[in-house]
Amino acid sequence: MTIARLLWTWLLLAVAMTANGIFRELVLRPRLGTLAGYVSVALGAVIIVAITWAMFRAFRRSTVGAMVQSGLLLMGMTVVFETVIGRWVDHKSWSDLAANYAFWRGALWPLLLLLVGLTPLIWGRWAVPGGRHAR
Repeated sequence: MTIARLLWTWLLLAVAMTANGIFRELVLRPRLGTLAGYVSVALGAVIIVAITWAMFRAFRRSTVGAMVQSGLLLMGMTVVFETVIGRWVDHKSWSDLAANYAFWRGALWPLLLLLVGLTPLIWGRWAVPGGRHAR
């Protein structure tokens, strides 16, 4: 897995998940109210799984360490992106941004972030035939 492929994957995820958020606010929220968030999280999980499956098949030749590093890099880039967009585009306060990570208060975003971080291991180690041989 090259860094370029990892960056392309993240960029595809950023675009698709941004579109998911726009879809949630413009289409789902007016029709479903509070249920819109749950539907959006489910749709987001499908988007993450589909994009990473297509892009991470090459991980089966990587070491577990490289997979973990790649997952952490994806998570880090995502948190930075969310913070920059939230703070300087949406003009949210730091407490509003932090509330998105409050899983104990019902925020589901951390589950999607965890899924993003685990996808290199999911596709490279557990779900890809022949992936078990990578150490």
